[in-house]
Order: sequence, then C-alpha cells, then structure tokens
Amino acid sequence: MERTDILIEGGTVITMDPERRVLENHSVAIRDGRILEIGPAEAMKARHANAAKKISARRKAIMPGLVDCHAHAGTSLLKGIGERLPGAPWRDLMDFIAYRTPPEWWYVESLLASLEKMKGGTTTSLYMLGCAPRGDSPEHAYKNAEAVDKVGIRSICGVGPSRPPWPQPYTYWEKGKRVERMVTLEESFDKTAEAIGTWNSRNDSRVKLWVSASRLLNENPNDPVYTPDNEKYVRPQAEGIRKIMDDFGVGFHVHAYGTAAKFLDRNDFGLLGPKTVFAHGWPFDLESAEIIARTDTRVAHCPRARRVYLNKGRLPLPELLKAGATVGLGSDACGMDRPFDSILEDAFMAPRWQRLEFNDPDLIPPGKTLEMATIDGARALGMDDRIGSIEVGKDADIILINLYSPHAVPMAMVTSRIHAMARGADVETVMVQGQVLMEERRVKTVDEMEILEWAQAEALHTVDVFGLRPLMEPSINHWGHSRE
Repeated sequence: MERTDILIEGGTVITMDPERRVLENHSVAIRDGRILEIGPAEAMKARHANAAKKISARRKAIMPGLVDCHAHAGTSLLKGIGERLPGAPWRDLMDFIAYRTPPEWWYVESLLASLEKMKGGTTTSLYMLGCAPRGDSPEHAYKNAEAVDKVGIRSICGVGPSRPPWPQPYTYWEKGKRVERMVTLEESFDKTAEAIGTWNSRNDSRVKLWVSASRLLNENPNDPVYTPDNEKYVRPQAEGIRKIMDDFGVGFHVHAYGTAAKFLDRNDFGLLGPKTVFAHGWPFDLESAEIIARTDTRVAHCPRARRVYLNKGRLPLPELLKAGATVGLGSDACGMDRPFDSILEDAFMAPRWQRLEFNDPDLIPPGKTLEMATIDGARALGMDDRIGSIEVGKDADIILINLYSPHAVPMAMVTSRIHAMARGADVETVMVQGQVLMEERRVKTVDEMEILEWAQAEALHTVDVFGLRPLMEPSINHWGHSRE
C-alpha cells in the first residue's frame, strides 16, 4: 500500500483537466505536495486507508485553487478610505502613502491581504507592489513576500518604476528618523533588478518577483495618467523593463488600456508575448484583440474595477476567447470599493458586461468563467504545468467549496451553481502544495485574530499620521440622494 499524506474523500471533483471532467463521489489522494491519484470514493478509500490525514468532501466541490491575475499590494490597510474620490486623486493619495511607509508596514498589509485572498479561495495571485509599483527599495518587496509566505499562498509580486515624473520622492526611516530622498528612473531599475535577482534565487519561497510598471506612458485617449511630459520616459522605461525580463527570465505586468497593444505592436520594444500580462484591457478594440491573440500576450479581465463604468467600450472578451487568447480574471483589489474576496465574484460578473453589450444571455458560459478563474489564470501566469487543474502529478493547490447551504441547494448543475451562487465564504478548506492552510474555515498557518488586531491598529495609526479621518466621513449626500 502506497504512502498517502492526505485523502480528500467523496466530493464532486471539478478537475479542469483537458477533458473538463466533473466526477461525482470521487476522492483525491496527495503525497509530497502533489496529486497522487483521483478515483471513485470507495475504491480510493480502500487503496489509501493508511492516509495520514483524511478530509471529508461530502456535499462539497473539490476544485483547483483560484487564480487572481491582477491586484495591488499596499492598499488593504486603507480599504474604503476616499471612496468618493475620483480615480486620479485616489491614486495620488495611495501613492503618497505607499512611498512614505516603512517595510514593516508592508509586512502587516501583506498579512491582511494574503489572509483575505486565501479565505476566499485564491491560492495564487499576481499583483503590483503598490497602486503603481514601488521599486526604489528591495526591502519593501521582501517584507511583502515574507508575509505571503507566512500565510502560505503563492504570489507573483510586480516591482518596478512608479509613475513619472522622475526623480520621485520616497521616504525612509533611519534610526527612527524620517529621511526623504529623490530616486531617479535609473536607480529604480537598479533596485528592481537587485530585488528580483536576490529574492528569486531563493528556493524556500512561494513568492516570485516580476518586473512591473503602472503604464506604458504612451499617448492614449483611454489612459488618464498620460501627459505629453511623459513622452520622454516611454523608451527608457520600456528598454529598462525588457532588460530585466531578459536578465532574470521574469514576466512583465502592466495596466493596459485603449491603444496600449497597438502602440507596442508598432514599436520594437519586445514587450508583447506570453510573458506579458495586461491588466484590464478596457476598452480594447478588435484590432487590439487580434494583436493580443497573434502575439500570445495574456490578459487579466477585472470586471469589478471602476474602469468598467468610467470608460465607454469594453474588453472584447468573446472575440479574444474566440481568437484563442489567454484571459484570466483579476480582482483589481484592494481598491476603494472592492475587496479581494473573491475571484468567484469576478467569475460571476465577467459575462454580464458582455451580455449587456450584445443583449445575449448565452455569452460566456459558466464553464468558461470557471476556466478563467483556474486553468486559464494559471496559463496566463505561465504556471499551468503545475497548477490550475486537478491532475495526477500536479501540485495539490486545491479548495473545497460547501455546496450544502440555502443559496447552493439543490445540488444540481454543480458548475453553474458555483458560477452563479458560490462566494468566498463558501470556501471551507484551502491547500497549497498539499499544505492545509485552512480547514472548515479555521486558518492553520497564522493566528487570524492576531493579524486582524495588528492590522486594525496599524490602519488607525496610518489614518492619524496622514490625516485621513475626513476621508472616512460620509458625504452630505450619503443619505437620501441619488448621487454623492
């Protein structure tokens, strides 16, 4: 009898394998962090009777962990603050705070964010280190990554140059004293390279660092960050990004709107391709969709982002999928009005914008949204050989979703039920590489209440230091009016 570390018994396995099999009353055996066997529950019970740990999946779905293809670090301690601010002032506020907080602040923030992601079923996340990346200091990225590792999920953290102009002021704390220093674009790339080279050489972390930028900086009618003054930074930024990608073999993550794909296709920057993940893509046109599919550039669709109702147009999702492009889902969290919990919310929302546009209720079937949340998201990050599906030999990144609750019963058409009804709070058990991070909603790797108390205290301290209390008050039109 083979050694078995964990046997997940008797659930509905949504494999996301190439055949997209949905297996009723099946079990999953795990050994050394990988999926050992999948089979009918009774047969598996006998074959793996010696399993060191058994987890009942009765009336539960067993499915791959969810993949969040676009989010932000550095905002979870500020969630909800400035909710009524327009986009640009809110971004400026988040950048101002992010560039003036010490590494320890980023550690607490990352603990809170990682805990929220994990409890919502997200086991892998791609995000920027800030609303725009903070790439001036490796220590901030290291502290973020250490906190992710403590919670236990996987992450890809994007570091790199912030938004112009350059040089950019950053605050540091040396022996308890505040020191402000101006950092150039060249210095930012040097520190980004140092962070990526040092951290990615470790073998004991589930976190990897990529190079990232907030924008391509090209003229773009759909990008409110663009100004003519930024034109001089376009080529130096693009060349610096490409050099880091080549030197360290890492991917590139960037916000991309409007003409972004067409701009890169016209210029020889080498930034299109399967190692690049565009966030949002709202609004891309059909020419952009063709470029993305032809170059195999990846897209993170964020259907809860404010962009979907602040800009006319849409992400041409049906056209991208028909052309064979790889599109995952992104939470765009933590934002002023959207939490990380969870990618299931984004799977629910993704079809609705397209159905509204075309007046077609059949666009983007439930199975496709679950693919985008799992195997397609893994493919977007170049990790589909290891995660994103429940297949023998793959890493055991698995979640269990409770199907026996008032909003989920009757237990019929399980994939449709999960797409339409399930939410983050229905995720009961989470494991990554066979390590149980949460079981029956009880977190195993960290003290949840201790993190919440720490985060609450740090958030209130941040509010006081930066004078943010007025932004926490409701507006005069908060009650009884049709708009703020």
